[in-house]
Amino acid sequence: MNTDIFVPVLQVEVCTVYDCLKSEATVGTTAEALPEGVAPPVLSVLSTASIRAAWREPDLPNGIVLRYDLMRRARLPCGQA
Repeated sequence: MNTDIFVPVLQVEVCTVYDCLKSEATVGTTAEALPEGVAPPVLSVLSTASIRAAWREPDLPNGIVLRYDLMRRARLPCGQA
């Protein structure tokens, strides 16, 4: 998958009251940003002590995804909330 964000044509046009002038066109890329369209992981229970986590790539990676971090929040035992 190509993760560069391409801007097809960048061109500047300058106008005065007499005339307009356009620069030559150029192609460029944008800077990387946080991914968008990140879906939650799908969890499958394997046993009382383990799960399987699976996920798909973001819809818009906005650059190269370097890693995925999966975190969990510990819940308090019943009666300690």
